[in-house]
Amino acid sequence: MINFRYHLVSLTAVFLALAIGLVLGTAALNGPASDFLQDQVSSLREQNDTIRKSLEQLQSQLDQEEEFAKQIAPTALAGKLTDKPVLLLTVAGADEKDVQGAMEMLALTGAKVTGQLDLTDNFINPEKRDELLDLVKQLLPDHVGNLPNNVNGVETASALLGAVLMAGGPEVSPEEQKMVLSGFTTGQMLLGKDTFNGTRAAAVLIIAPRPYTDSQATLRNGYVATIAAQFDKYGSALLAMPVAGGAVTIVRDDPALNLSLSTVDNISTPQGQVAACLGLASDLAGKPGDWGSGAGAESTVPVPQA
Repeated sequence: MINFRYHLVSLTAVFLALAIGLVLGTAALNGPASDFLQDQVSSLREQNDTIRKSLEQLQSQLDQEEEFAKQIAPTALAGKLTDKPVLLLTVAGADEKDVQGAMEMLALTGAKVTGQLDLTDNFINPEKRDELLDLVKQLLPDHVGNLPNNVNGVETASALLGAVLMAGGPEVSPEEQKMVLSGFTTGQMLLGKDTFNGTRAAAVLIIAPRPYTDSQATLRNGYVATIAAQFDKYGSALLAMPVAGGAVTIVRDDPALNLSLSTVDNISTPQGQVAACLGLASDLAGKPGDWGSGAGAESTVPVPQA
């Protein structure tokens, strides 16, 4: 908002200056009117400078807060997830910097990362839902049941992935895990670079991009929330995004989803990455929550319990 005002004032000053030049050039402006416009330009320039200085101060404050979060992270996160198996799941469009930052913070917790899986845009494409359903039928292990039985391919496919990758799912063999992952990769629903090591995760950190705004945004944002909800059935799940809105808001506004599914709305910042790690630990301890700086966040980071 401040940045927008800064540019708006700058543009207004420019257009007023142009107006003065045009009017003076045609000799159609008398002295008092010219003085008035000159005063307006000077006033706008002063406002511009004031807003610019405020913006610089806020940016400096933000930089200091981020640096503080980085410095305190090793102490704040040490031992919080020691030997806990954690899966990292990314949704198409997630910023690689967010993912890398979260991975670095996870390393400080002592967690055992079971791998990183990247869902492609096809997975959340409404036009691909039938393909997802077909994949599930082809890949479903005989003893994996109780999956959603409807036309929502994202829901059913997410449930299958959660069932075979998370510790709360039914027993499956390593071969069945590989079959499911290979099938989704061949079907272009997962990127081919999966690093899953076969260990079933107690918790999953799901990193998604900013809320979708295209013509299918409502469906796609809903699909991201659905993915998180299905994984949450088989373990602890935390959905993290750079800002509030989209899937994070869907989860926070739904009492049923919000009962056990955690969220973070500023994963692009060191503060958010710390919050995500502490949030996973809190969720595993039976205390899910919503953290960050956006609407619906209860606090910046989980509050330590007395």
